[in-house]
Amino acid sequence: MRTLRVSLLWTAVIVVQLAEAAKAETQLQFVQSWCNLLSGQVVTIPLLLRRVQELPITLQWRMLVENRALARGERKLDADQSKGDRDRIETTLRVQVPSIRDDLSMKCHLIVECFGSNGNLIASTENLFWIYGLDPFSGVRTAMIKTPIYLFDPHGTSAEVFRKSDLPYREIAKLERVNHIEHGLLVIGEGLSLEEYPQVDKAMVGAIGRGMSVLCLAPQNGVISLAGLPDSPYPRPERVEYANAEIVRRFDKRLDSTHWTGGIDSAQSGVLQIRRGSRILGQISNDRLAWPWIEADFSGPSRKLTICGLNLIAHWNETPVPRELLARVIEHVHTSNNQTPSTVEKEDPVAPNNSSNP
Repeated sequence: MRTLRVSLLWTAVIVVQLAEAAKAETQLQFVQSWCNLLSGQVVTIPLLLRRVQELPITLQWRMLVENRALARGERKLDADQSKGDRDRIETTLRVQVPSIRDDLSMKCHLIVECFGSNGNLIASTENLFWIYGLDPFSGVRTAMIKTPIYLFDPHGTSAEVFRKSDLPYREIAKLERVNHIEHGLLVIGEGLSLEEYPQVDKAMVGAIGRGMSVLCLAPQNGVISLAGLPDSPYPRPERVEYANAEIVRRFDKRLDSTHWTGGIDSAQSGVLQIRRGSRILGQISNDRLAWPWIEADFSGPSRKLTICGLNLIAHWNETPVPRELLARVIEHVHTSNNQTPSTVEKEDPVAPNNSSNP
């Protein structure tokens, strides 16, 4: 019995010692809430070190694709950079993302190892990332030609992105130019104030009534027509869907939703539903309860209204999500349009010249 007691006592001592040793061990971890990277970009990745026993230390990283290192680097961290607190050191790594083919996406693992002054491994961690190519539109450009895109963008920021991305679109300076078009996609450029341009709402309602689809990018201020009541001349949708930023995962489960590369908040604006007379309207708002995504399907498969309050254009070059999402949305709209005969008016009043403003 005495031998058993001694054995249990030593077991307890060993457990306590192991627990204390574990507490004393240096820990290294990723703290970012995003995992999407653009091909070829240089990205800053935050790290957290806890219970650092010695300084200076060296952080070495390597990016693996199918167990093959495509990029690597290192950073030294000394006492001055720790700000006197070794229990919690926040630092960053600047990582050069490998370049991949423009139309591809690729899974990779980022491994970070921490070495002491004598070269001993102190801690390590790894995280899964997805690298996206710069051109997700390669598979949908033909579809864009069959389903023409008409862009109204007085600010010019969306048009610039469309041009640089080689998207086949037709830029319009006056919304009246689409009044006789019955096929295609009308895009309202990002960040447009509906109070400053009140004619936008009427143009969108008219376009849907004629059989077009409409995509409105992160509108600002004002109201937008969502539906008419049974006795209203405004179009009445057969289905309306409200969604938060998680909607991006419907198109690609690998995409970041709430926060994008660099910790950017994805939401720019949203919609709160209100009623005014015989119309159901959407009040553009920055309220946290506002919905950043609304999609309405109208009778006839080629009529769809999509309001996207996410920052697609503003953060085009910082994260792959905007270009991937826009490509999927256009593809989605094209699929809907192709369910009906793709008849276009005999004479298109808007010339397909990206550099002109008719």
